[in-house]
Amino acid sequence: MNNSIKKSYLFFSKDGYTYDKSHNQTNNMQILGSGMGKNFNEAFKDFKKNQSYLLSFDYENVMAVKTVGKFITNIKLKGGK
Repeated sequence: MNNSIKKSYLFFSKDGYTYDKSHNQTNNMQILGSGMGKNFNEAFKDFKKNQSYLLSFDYENVMAVKTVGKFITNIKLKGGK
């Protein structure tokens, strides 16, 4: 594999929570953004540059996953496909 090809990473955190449609609080993961680079370090720099507003928030446990394909959308948690 050619190392000059940029890879995409998705950055997220377990810090935080949200509410469901019934206004019940639920812990979840926060998607913070994405970054592109020849390697993880370059992609993390890209992420921090493009989402610099996040530096004013208090996320401590940021994680990353390298994306390898297209996103699958419109998946239903209950019923259907």
